[in-house]
Amino acid sequence: MADKAIDRFRAAFSARKRRVVVCGVEAFFSPLTTQDLDDVKVREPRSDEERNLYLLIMKAHDGEGKPLFDWADVGTLRSQVAVADLRELLEALYGVSVSVEEAEKELGKTPASTSGSASPVS
Repeated sequence: MADKAIDRFRAAFSARKRRVVVCGVEAFFSPLTTQDLDDVKVREPRSDEERNLYLLIMKAHDGEGKPLFDWADVGTLRSQVAVADLRELLEALYGVSVSVEEAEKELGKTPASTSGSASPVS
């Protein structure tokens, strides 16, 4: 019997965990879901920037699965963290970054090395 479509989506979800290192901090993100987006709406963010900070707090974890941030960190993330650093985290969160390894794999080449870009975790 062929795999059901939902089973393929579930398997793809599990394979899409992303890793990024920013300022020497290793962060891991599982893919965003509609549930995550609904959970953020309940907090009534006042702007897209605030929504993104809420998503970072909800989704960023360390290698052991412990949250990197808590709700008390919103003010600090907003006023004492560089936008460039937040952007790197958000790119991994939204899955828009592509590592050298991913790009070379897509092109059918052997990966040479990877830098600090976001990459999938197996």
